[in-house]
Amino acid sequence: MKLTYFNLYGRAEPIRLMLNASKTEFEDERIKHTDWPDIKDDKERFPYGQMPVLQHNGKVYSQSMAIYKYVANISGYLPDDADSQYMIDEAAESIKDLLTETFKIAQKTSSEEKKESITTLKPKIETTFEVWEKNLKSNTSKDHYLGDKDSLADFILTCFYADHVKSGPLSELFQEVVGSCATLKSYFESRADMHKDYFDSRPKAPY
Repeated sequence: MKLTYFNLYGRAEPIRLMLNASKTEFEDERIKHTDWPDIKDDKERFPYGQMPVLQHNGKVYSQSMAIYKYVANISGYLPDDADSQYMIDEAAESIKDLLTETFKIAQKTSSEEKKESITTLKPKIETTFEVWEKNLKSNTSKDHYLGDKDSLADFILTCFYADHVKSGPLSELFQEVVGSCATLKSYFESRADMHKDYFDSRPKAPY
């Protein structure tokens, strides 16, 4: 099995974390940004001209969420019931929405524009975190987002915490909001501690 992505956490990190947690051996190929223009048109390796891609048993798997679900499925992290699968998708989509806005803010050059955008984003973060907090409070285990064992949702949320709440361009804002969600904050910290060895030993990346 080989996972190919940039030397970034980004969209590949939940895949890396799941494979690490399930003790699945894989090659973690990290492409330099300077090399990407020369290889991205190789449709056998990159069917959509983008990354991450996963190679396994002679097949190439593309599109982040599709890879997440595939790896979760073969690793035992994808629940069978429709409600749980919905909650995984809901968490993933809500993170995607937040990160889309985060990256837009990071690209702004005007400090005034950034300040205005952060003011607009904060209520969206509060709403999202309140939903996660409610879901965690209704769950039987406060160390898991669904039920009492690891699921894809846990890995996606844990990577979001490690790479955007604990650190990242808007970490101060995320930390401010999560401070008002005691159950979510405790969950984040517990999940990060579960995977401490992984996060401490992973290759350094800018984001």
